[in-house]
Amino acid sequence: MSPQLNLKSLEAALPSWRIIYLEQVDSTNRYASAHARDLSLPAVVVAEEQSAGRGRGSNRWWSAPGGLTFSLVIRASQYQIARREQGLLSLLTAAVLRQSLCDARIARPDQLQLKWPNDLYLNQRKVCGILLEQAVSDTDCLVIGIGLNVNNSWNTAPEDLRDRGIALCDVAGAACSRERILIEFARLFSQLLEEPDMGRQCLVTAWRAAHLLDGKIVSLEQSGELLVGRCEGIDEDGALLLRQVQGLCRIHSATILGWEG
Repeated sequence: MSPQLNLKSLEAALPSWRIIYLEQVDSTNRYASAHARDLSLPAVVVAEEQSAGRGRGSNRWWSAPGGLTFSLVIRASQYQIARREQGLLSLLTAAVLRQSLCDARIARPDQLQLKWPNDLYLNQRKVCGILLEQAVSDTDCLVIGIGLNVNNSWNTAPEDLRDRGIALCDVAGAACSRERILIEFARLFSQLLEEPDMGRQCLVTAWRAAHLLDGKIVSLEQSGELLVGRCEGIDEDGALLLRQVQGLCRIHSATILGWEG
């Protein structure tokens, strides 16, 4: 099992971020959302253990000791993030995390794929989920929750989940430094916030080079309707491009049910 995160190390490496360390919490997103108004921003809420992690919709995120669960809290107006651009943050966050894992030489680029709209896959299995929400205590604050499987080997996951996920340690064959991952990620994410145009251009390139669903037949649910078509990528606004018999559809929000091909 991983040693506990070193708070002093994180604070020293990330002086521009307020670090809130919790040994146990139901959900870092729920905590961050409720306390955003009172926090010095930008902030990172990181927990050793999360008892009720959440994904999109009613999905739950399985968490075990050794994982890296944290939430970023930023003020949209501070970084001039318009409401219409907020949906891009899930994709941008996944692309930043992918780049930080590659830069830290924890995984190779060919091993990491992005899955629209909010997941990171490692060797074709889910290694990270991302959940973007608006804070309930301050609607100008955005909360970006990240659950990354690091040293919580997927061999210990519930049996019905074992074929769906993977942890970094399962591929690396050894424990990985959670501090190093969080520090590298926060540094790259800060660059994206401070230089949004340059960062976005680079990350759009990353989506197109590493999108898991490109060329596959995708089934998804949108507002209760089942849609099926061939994925032709992600456009610069973050919409999924789905080719159906009647033409090309731009999907901004939906739940992916499955894919093949």
